[in-house]
Amino acid sequence: MLPQELSTDICSLRPQEDRLVLSCLMRIDSHGVVLGYEVTEGVIRSARRMTYTQVQAMIGQVSRAISFVFVFTLAAGVLAAWGILLTPAVGAVLMSASTVIVAINAQFLKRAEL
Repeated sequence: MLPQELSTDICSLRPQEDRLVLSCLMRIDSHGVVLGYEVTEGVIRSARRMTYTQVQAMIGQVSRAISFVFVFTLAAGVLAAWGILLTPAVGAVLMSASTVIVAINAQFLKRAEL
């Protein structure tokens, strides 16, 4: 662990403050082999202070919403492969429902005490 002075000031990502960073930009192929890299200076600005638990909860909400849309899309494709076609009206209702669910999740994330 870092000393208290470093972890709470110099090395801390304080919300809404610019911090100087060194970034390593890597090119990695599909097998995980590093094809090249570049270390560059940059500036980072954290939007808010969050715990790992809060970040995990947010990722969970977003991934559930994306999964919902994906399941509807996948279901329509699977059914089509078996000759069962959804009418455009049914497809529109399903996609609208998934959009509403994504919007509701977004509102919950805005209100959540993260």
